[in-house]
Amino acid sequence: MAQRLEKIVQIKNQQGQDKFVTSLLLERHISTLYRSAVGYTHEECFEYAEKQFLKLTEILPKNHWRSSTIYYDMARLYNDMEMYEKADEMIKVGDGYDHIPPVMSRKSDGQKFADAQRHYLQAIIALKRHKYSESETSAKKSLQLYTDTYGDSQCFRIAWCYQLLGNLNYERGETLQALNYHKEAVKILKPDPDFMPHDDVLSSEYHNMAKCYEGLGDFKKSLSSYEKSVEIHRYLYEEGHEIHVGRLVGLGRMQHRFGMYAEAVKNLQSALTLYEKIRKREHKKDIKEGKVLRYIALSYYALRDFNTSLKFLLRAVADFHILIELENPTFCQVMDD
Repeated sequence: MAQRLEKIVQIKNQQGQDKFVTSLLLERHISTLYRSAVGYTHEECFEYAEKQFLKLTEILPKNHWRSSTIYYDMARLYNDMEMYEKADEMIKVGDGYDHIPPVMSRKSDGQKFADAQRHYLQAIIALKRHKYSESETSAKKSLQLYTDTYGDSQCFRIAWCYQLLGNLNYERGETLQALNYHKEAVKILKPDPDFMPHDDVLSSEYHNMAKCYEGLGDFKKSLSSYEKSVEIHRYLYEEGHEIHVGRLVGLGRMQHRFGMYAEAVKNLQSALTLYEKIRKREHKKDIKEGKVLRYIALSYYALRDFNTSLKFLLRAVADFHILIELENPTFCQVMDD
């Protein structure tokens, strides 16, 4: 191994070491910024993600192979932020680049990969805008192209397509079909020995499966799926990270249903702390916070701690009253009278 490395160094010296090192450092810098931007997007810290993506556009060499990917990811980011004009603008910029990764041995595979990526983006954009038929058509095209490119390799990109189709079907009320798609995604992601960075998607898929099972009335499987989702998330993110909130609420609700009231209170109070943190930062209330207060009150009531239950119930009523007043002041005035 040492001899091989020495030989590589000699060759690189002959080719021009400075140029090689500069190119290598640039690629590493681009990769680091890109991972950082995508990470912030997954955590829904959109402003930080935008800053990282903008840095990337400033340092990317002309016609760099990552260019279309980065502009497409920026389109997804702006779409999530409901900045649709900016999203469409980024798509047009990304379309101006010929994105065929250098790792693709055959140009035909590279073109399939590029087309699959484009259809996947179109599916995500359409889903966010509730254009379900358009989203489904694009997602299935992407799935087919990725399958043609990677075959039976169980590529995580195929899992992403299944996840997207699952989310789409869940949104339009086809819960059983959604569950089947999410199961397919888990089959691919679960045995993946390269756990990072796709484990966040696996956590999301268990969460999605839990919601589907809950909607279908299979509460035992729902509880199990919520537990797996939270377990992975706690491995990925430090305690107290805002990204835990939705998973903690789901698990707490299901624990309450199964009479695990002490465990429910613990997880729901953790979620409540996170909602309060988000509210202070964004200076606005969320109806979900009031719902969590109500579930905590119900769990304390089941534990026969009536004073604490009443305290949380009054907070929930106050929260709902504030939200209704913000949306319909006349209604609240009638209620007060």
